[in-house]
Amino acid sequence: MTPPIIVEAKLEQVLSQLAQKLDHLQNDINDLKVGQVQLAAELAGNRAEITDLKEAVKSLHNNQKAQIWSLVWTLIWTLIGVLSLAIATYLVRWVMIDFLIQPLSPNP
Repeated sequence: MTPPIIVEAKLEQVLSQLAQKLDHLQNDINDLKVGQVQLAAELAGNRAEITDLKEAVKSLHNNQKAQIWSLVWTLIWTLIGVLSLAIATYLVRWVMIDFLIQPLSPNP
């Protein structure tokens, strides 16, 4: 049979070391809690920024849509104006040639 192992240490020393380790653990836990609160605050700020960015993108989208339609209508009215001018020019020339210039020409 093997002889029993005898550990000799002062109980006061062991308890002191345990108390120090517990204090360090408590400090670490407190640091983690503070970090968690900071992260939660940062997350809330990020969520607010994301909401603001979504609104800004939506506003830009609406502005771009309005600008596109404005350009489309500008092009349509420009084309209508150009076509009207071309038709008016054609009609004026037709009237001038057929009714004014040709009747003045001598008949052979």
